Amino acid sequence: MIKPEKVFDNKKGTGVSKKFNAQWYPNVVALIKREGGKEHQVELQGSMDVEFTISETLDSTGRTKLVKPIGEWYPFYRLVIIKNDGVITAFIGAGGA
Repeated sequence: MIKPEKVFDNKKGTGVSKKFNAQWYPNVVALIKREGGKEHQVELQGSMDVEFTISETLDSTGRTKLVKPIGEWYPFYRLVIIKNDGVITAFIGAGGA
């Protein structure tokens, strides 16, 4: 297991997180928490060349979890904030080897 890393800390506006090295662990999860605002959308992207994208509009609780699809294996992941009119804190972790 790789300890979850904080990739956004009270991030305002849009942006791209630093790369998270999952070291080929099969289970990769991003946990996102937002505060304030109404327009929030985030993507979990895999690989250096963005081989896949999971997009999610955050629900009314202000929290969501993005899980890498089964069968997709990439060493690197990042989060991209597409819409954000509040603040977002997010973590990415990996495990399951």
